[in-house]
Amino acid sequence: MSATVCNPCTLMRTLLACTTTLTVGTIANISTAIYIYIHDHTTDRLVRYSATSDGAGLVTVDLSDGQQYAEDHDYELYITLASATNIEEKVSFTINAVAYSCVALNFKRAYDNDDVILSAVQTLKLP
Repeated sequence: MSATVCNPCTLMRTLLACTTTLTVGTIANISTAIYIYIHDHTTDRLVRYSATSDGAGLVTVDLSDGQQYAEDHDYELYITLASATNIEEKVSFTINAVAYSCVALNFKRAYDNDDVILSAVQTLKLP
């Protein structure tokens, strides 16, 4: 799907609200300290996660900090270098050979048959 008026970023496949680890994509900077920002456009809350790209530039972020992501909110994810002097100095990242400066996210709660909320390790993908 394409961007919307409220969020100019490309929409990714819906994620589970209780995602514990998210593989974002790759950046050109290998083994580099970075920040992954998730901006809730509905509340204007901005959450920053620290991570380090691996030796191939792969970016994975630990989301198991208890942060709650709502089903009916519009989110944006982007990356900066930890050394950036401005949070708008976005680093381009690649998902399936396509470069992005940001992506739009939506979350959905899922339950097992015992009514327990499911959590998962997930990778960003186009819908």
